[in-house]
Amino acid sequence: MKSQAAQKSMLAEWLETPRGSYVLAWERRQFDSAVEDVFGFNAVQIGLPGIDFLRESRIPLKFGAGREAGCALRSEPVQLPLASQSMDLVALPHVLEFSSQPHAILREAERVLMPEGSIVISGFNPLSLWGATRA
Repeated sequence: MKSQAAQKSMLAEWLETPRGSYVLAWERRQFDSAVEDVFGFNAVQIGLPGIDFLRESRIPLKFGAGREAGCALRSEPVQLPLASQSMDLVALPHVLEFSSQPHAILREAERVLMPEGSIVISGFNPLSLWGATRA
């Protein structure tokens, strides 16, 4: 089985191919639509720091968190150094599928999310051809 870092690198490389670029453009439109009308003060994108999935958000403070270089807040997704109920929007692009602890990441996202906050999750179906190539 490939390491999580190798799998993320494989995803980043695939997103640069013609098919990957097509999927990424579609996914960005979905994120743009999902975040454009979410209001609040704080938004965090966990993972994939090279792609701004919060670009259409009107929230004034937006930043990335994760282990990867390029994240403004370097931390484990299962243990975010953020106050409970401090985020109005949490974006999880392709984070759960590359983690050995997806439930812990979801619990942590729920912990930092405001009571009326929003969460946007994207990922590939593990039973799809992409999921089969990871196995």
